[in-house]
Amino acid sequence: MWKKEWYQKLKRIHVDYLQDREKVYYLVVKKLYNETKIDENTLNGILNGKIQPQRDDLIQMSLVLNIDLKKTNFMLSLAECETLSYKESRDSLIICAIKNHYSINKTNMMLSTCNLIKI
Repeated sequence: MWKKEWYQKLKRIHVDYLQDREKVYYLVVKKLYNETKIDENTLNGILNGKIQPQRDDLIQMSLVLNIDLKKTNFMLSLAECETLSYKESRDSLIICAIKNHYSINKTNMMLSTCNLIKI
């Protein structure tokens, strides 16, 4: 008898876990659609693994999701993109934006003020 009760509790926990994961995934995807400047079809392709993300796409995702510099560079390296480096002036400003949790708009304003290419 106790096995059946235990199994049902475990099943309920598993269902709750999957529902929570689905909610989190939905919120992350919704945030990416709303706050990045990435085209909807491109973003769908990136999330489905059909399109190789561009460097600036990953940087935008990183800014929107408040991903730290180490993980951002890891994502860039996985996508075979050049990692962020202090040697490049544009990269230095992007690193500053990531470390200070700036929005994409604030980051782009900072880049345009310095006559650098926006993300």
